[in-house]
Amino acid sequence: MKARQQGTSRDLVVDDPEARGFYHDSGYGRITDDGLSLSPVEARHLDRRGKIDVEEDAASPDPAVYAVYSDLRERGFYLQHRSGDSHVERYPRGVHPSDGEATRVEVTDEGGEVDVSEPAVYAVFDREHDVTYFDVREWTPEGGTAKPESSYRARETGGGYVVEDAGELFNSCFYGAPLEDEGGMEITDEETRYLYDVDVLDVDEPPRETRETRVYGDLRDSGMCPRTGFKFGTAFRVYDTVTDASDLPHSGYLVEPVDTPVSARDLSRYVRLAHGVRKTMVFALPDDGYVAVERETP
Repeated sequence: MKARQQGTSRDLVVDDPEARGFYHDSGYGRITDDGLSLSPVEARHLDRRGKIDVEEDAASPDPAVYAVYSDLRERGFYLQHRSGDSHVERYPRGVHPSDGEATRVEVTDEGGEVDVSEPAVYAVFDREHDVTYFDVREWTPEGGTAKPESSYRARETGGGYVVEDAGELFNSCFYGAPLEDEGGMEITDEETRYLYDVDVLDVDEPPRETRETRVYGDLRDSGMCPRTGFKFGTAFRVYDTVTDASDLPHSGYLVEPVDTPVSARDLSRYVRLAHGVRKTMVFALPDDGYVAVERETP
């Protein structure tokens, strides 16, 4: 069967009624009055499988989109692609396009960017022609860490803020770091600003509000316990619940405030880092929402 260019459109048409079987059997293209309409990506895939012949001067598919399309087809998924789209529609394995709802798989290459503010599956085509998939989904912070029941006074030092009597702040709520030689406890700018904002801490000159203090405060308001993520290369490591500072659970998340879009390389770096320490990578977005990002194996 011959696939020919359809006028000025990038679509290709196989004007053989039997070509409709490619849609009915495997979900390729769209049914037309004459046969089957295909995007260049779909046509190239069928051509390389020896199912059709594509005319020599037909529009060429985008290499990254074609690589993702071929990879997912080989994994057994029904797909749909329309000419000019930088994404493919992926249906649940075994579900025909006429019978189910698709997941949008956005495609970029390793030098591209990812708009993580839009939950979706992102496929990154790298320079070795491999494809890596990332699942970006909305994330809502929720935990059960206790809130302080007493009030405290902090004093500013050359390097931060100190609370003389730590009490429950450290033991039950896991704020700050005890000062063994001097007594009391040092607290970070984010901790100081939050405790000041919720009227737990009296301090003459609180730290100014920043994006980090806002993210920290939102996580604390949600019952989660954020601590510095410096050892992991992020703003915060975050616990769901802390009840005793001497018996800490595993921190399940790394949280980093980001602007969007994020470079594909930074996305890969953060997710790989989090996976290596058995945590989920969470990005705090400029509009105060969150997304969790993990590697996906289709």
